[in-house]
Amino acid sequence: MKQTLCFLLISLGPGLVMAQQKPANLYNDPVTLAANTTIQSPPAPTTRQAITDRRISIGLRAGRNWGTVSRADIDNLPGAQPEYAPGFHGGFIMNIGGPVFSIQPEILFNQYNFRYSINQTTNTGFAEGNINMIDVPVLLKASFGSSNARFFLNAGPYGTFFINGKVNGRVSVGSREFSLSGPIERENFGKRFGYGVTGGLGLALRLGPGDLLLEGRYNYLAGYAQEDNTEKTKAKLFMASLGYLIPLGGR
Repeated sequence: MKQTLCFLLISLGPGLVMAQQKPANLYNDPVTLAANTTIQSPPAPTTRQAITDRRISIGLRAGRNWGTVSRADIDNLPGAQPEYAPGFHGGFIMNIGGPVFSIQPEILFNQYNFRYSINQTTNTGFAEGNINMIDVPVLLKASFGSSNARFFLNAGPYGTFFINGKVNGRVSVGSREFSLSGPIERENFGKRFGYGVTGGLGLALRLGPGDLLLEGRYNYLAGYAQEDNTEKTKAKLFMASLGYLIPLGGR
């Protein structure tokens, strides 16, 4: 009996040793390691992280205007020739959106200045003045370029609100001379509110915490009707401005 047990132990001994070592070899097997390894995916971006390129910037804009104002009752005067007159604009701007496309609403004080020269055989003289408005454009803006220098285009409609105005001039009709001087009353100018379209292009340069804006723009005041809608005041305005936009919350 003892001889039989000894024979079995001797016969099974190598197999038992190999069985004890085999689990250790499983962990060293590359295939087994790959099968038993759990790969953790990076966490999905949150909604806040997904819109990090979207931001709000605020700033100021100011510059010079060159414009003309036309009305049928003035344009039809014999010998009347409209001329471009200088003015001023300035106000608050806001930009909402990403680095390429954004929306830019603005609130601007704008001078629509005008000048007419009258030069005819029997009629001579001039008339000049300014019309002060509040313009509220809402622009679609497209930007392209590097982070330090970006070109941009913008365009959109705008509403305008008449504040006040004045006129000054002198007209000679034959041997008679008339003096034009005084305020422009809203009732004589037209309705309180008007509308138009605007568009332009410019360059944004990285400067400090924000962007320095160099811009040229064209305004067309399409309709400023009188109360009875019989006549409209129209204007064409070229604008050259300098502005600065600062992103809220930093870059």
